Amino acid sequence: MTTASAVQRANPAPLYLVIIAYLGFIIIGMPIGLRGVAWESGARADFAQPVGALGALILANTISYFLSSALASRLIQRFGLGNAMLGSFIVTGLALLGYALSPAWALMIVLGVVVGFGLGFVDAAMNVYFAAHHGPRLMNWLHACFGIGSAVAPLLLNFILAQGGTWRTTYTVIAALYAVLLLLIIVTRNQWTVNPAGEGDGVKPASGRATLALVIVWIGIVTFFVYGGVEIVPSDWGARLFTAARGIDQTEANNRISLYWFFFTIGRIVFGFIVPYFKAATLMRLCMIGTIIGAALLAVPPSDPTNTLGVIGLVIGAFSMSPLFALLVTATQDKLGPAHAPNAISFQVAAASAGIGILPALTGLIAEQTPSAVPIVWIVLGVILLGLFEVSQRVNVKA
Repeated sequence: MTTASAVQRANPAPLYLVIIAYLGFIIIGMPIGLRGVAWESGARADFAQPVGALGALILANTISYFLSSALASRLIQRFGLGNAMLGSFIVTGLALLGYALSPAWALMIVLGVVVGFGLGFVDAAMNVYFAAHHGPRLMNWLHACFGIGSAVAPLLLNFILAQGGTWRTTYTVIAALYAVLLLLIIVTRNQWTVNPAGEGDGVKPASGRATLALVIVWIGIVTFFVYGGVEIVPSDWGARLFTAARGIDQTEANNRISLYWFFFTIGRIVFGFIVPYFKAATLMRLCMIGTIIGAALLAVPPSDPTNTLGVIGLVIGAFSMSPLFALLVTATQDKLGPAHAPNAISFQVAAASAGIGILPALTGLIAEQTPSAVPIVWIVLGVILLGLFEVSQRVNVKA
């Protein structure tokens, strides 16, 4: 039986680099967690846009996120991981500051392209880095940090609004945090290395074309695409569900999205401790089923003014889903090995970014007219994810 920790990683990264990476993932999670609640907390009114216009910004983030994730392996080889991350954090921080200052919706879309490019590269690069140097435990904790950032962002927005600030003030604060992180990257940039596949073991790195010739890689790409929607749909459109369909006030709705990310993060921390003791495939299957159950509970029409059952469903779904991304990434490393894994992980992270943008954007078209349908979309995506996973378990890796 192969557990989630069966394959041990050589050459683990120094602890201080792990800490910087964790801080980095907290900060890159904040714009994602803020996007939907900022839209409902003043941004939409400031730009005089319909509800579904958020989909355009999501799509702008997604296209560039996808491209930079897919190109991450080449960018690392060309510039080195440290230098590439340095450039990524500079342009992302400046673009987020641009969000805070933007006078026009069209400029927000342009800036969204820049933000997506920066976030996409760091996401893919850190997944490749951790898959090569660490097992699922530290990988789960890395992604828990993303959840921390996403959970803190709506709370930060609420705090700033209570102090008389606006959604723009919140983006300014996040841009300042990027500046702090940038200083840490400058100091350590020459220490960030991703050993090429086969370095020291005689294994030749595969070309991107060779990796894409594997059926299992394409199944993984589609799986990550769907996963992106499963994770982000409740975050981007949960506030819309609670306010427009269930009569919850905006502040409380924002708090519930923070609760979603809080339990998502707690789940990643908890699963970081327990994944070594479970068969990876069994754990992933159970987590997908738990996500579907949570979405089904959220879909039940509320029987009380606070929609307690819906909140429970949101929490169950978030907790169940939390370890899936890290488990899927480390499974790719273990299945494909050092020749194909860096390419495959870059492609899969790119696919997840596409799912994060396209599927919530499409959901927005539904949410604008029928906000009560948001949890139904979550259920459908969860079922598709489970189906793809089951198919992947029956395909020969070398096919």
